[in-house]
Amino acid sequence: MSRKIRIISSGYILFSTLLAVFLVAHYGHFHWVHNWRDPAALAQLLQFSDPPIEIPRSSRIFIAILDMLPLVPSLCALYFGARVMADFRSGRYFTVTVTRSMSRGGLSLIALASLKFLSLNIMIPYVFRYDPMADVPIRFMFEPTDAGFLLAGVMIWIIGWVLTQALVLKAEHESIV
Repeated sequence: MSRKIRIISSGYILFSTLLAVFLVAHYGHFHWVHNWRDPAALAQLLQFSDPPIEIPRSSRIFIAILDMLPLVPSLCALYFGARVMADFRSGRYFTVTVTRSMSRGGLSLIALASLKFLSLNIMIPYVFRYDPMADVPIRFMFEPTDAGFLLAGVMIWIIGWVLTQALVLKAEHESIV
């Protein structure tokens, strides 16, 4: 059983490391090298009715920052998941470090869902204000993946919190006896 846990934990750590590198490279390439430096390419990507619309550089930077905000909690969630798996690989299953990492990973997923929701709902009206022909109704956009991240984050955070409380109760009972 411990061999399977070591293999699965090592696989998760490798996968999360590769995913983190991919996310950073993808966002870096997309924002700093490709479309965000070229206003015409950005207008074409956003399907403006008038592609030569000039989007000011400060607005392009603001849009890039808004789009990159969810990257930070994504990397945090991957990091805390890798910490949990590293402890599992070492044979430490129910320790304070594991439960805190689980809770922090859950909070990172909650932050990811919240930041994706906020950045999307700020970015879309902000971007389309430069296209006078655009008819974008003001509405809240909530993607199903955000709901999944939010639900998974809450569940992982609660499990981590319950395990932390169980460790506290165990320590109290051991000190009484």
